[in-house]
Amino acid sequence: MTLDNKAEITADTDSGQGGSITLNLQDLLLFRRQSYISTTAGKVGAGGDGGAIAINLNSYNGFIVSPALENNDITANAFSGSGGTIEINAKGVIGLATLTRSELEQELGTTDPEKLNPQFLQTNDITAISQTNPHLNGIVSISSPDIDPSKGIVSLPTNATDPSQQITQNCGAGDEKIASQFTDVGRGGLPPKPDEFLSSDPVWEDIRLTANTTQPRSSSYTTTATSPQHKAVLIMPATGWVFNDQGDVTLVSYTPKSSASWLNSSTCAVKK
Repeated sequence: MTLDNKAEITADTDSGQGGSITLNLQDLLLFRRQSYISTTAGKVGAGGDGGAIAINLNSYNGFIVSPALENNDITANAFSGSGGTIEINAKGVIGLATLTRSELEQELGTTDPEKLNPQFLQTNDITAISQTNPHLNGIVSISSPDIDPSKGIVSLPTNATDPSQQITQNCGAGDEKIASQFTDVGRGGLPPKPDEFLSSDPVWEDIRLTANTTQPRSSSYTTTATSPQHKAVLIMPATGWVFNDQGDVTLVSYTPKSSASWLNSSTCAVKK
């Protein structure tokens, strides 16, 4: 069943007892745009108790549904008499909420009996109250299967693993004289927690050797990176030349021990 665009099912009375409404439906009762079901009594300020509303749907797949803030209501109110009864049997009620008299006063901001009407609210409400006497409120009963939505849900821990259980406390292999050492270098680019973003604080640093050094495994060596130092270079002028064993000429600025292969440019005679 669908009630749309101010549609209504009513058994209201201006005075005297409210009527009775019983709905037996299969799977859905849908409210849209200021529609309502009412058995309100004494609407003109006269006496009379609110009537009875019974709505029965399939307990396995039957729902009462209303979109939010469309002012759809189910009421069994009374002006000066006792509030009526509203009994709902369904799988669930979605979009409608039960309001007591005090809650209705708080939402409307008034205690004036003539203004205690849920139709003055934009919310979707279920009420069975006495508008003049707070001790004569009616009964609202909603029965649905005993289903706990949180049943079977496991709360996951914030930390996915316990780091203390992933590290051995001591090393059993190796020379006992050599002390073991463990260094924590961070998470390697992972966020602190699974649900957090990666921080931009860590700075990448290249810790590789600055020079490729090849040494036997058995030898000990130390590589020290030194900054280049600029030294003044003294340029000496050439004062002669020598012949090497290949017959090449090399300019020199000193006197060789063997003068056989050395010639001074100042003493060379030009061959004719």
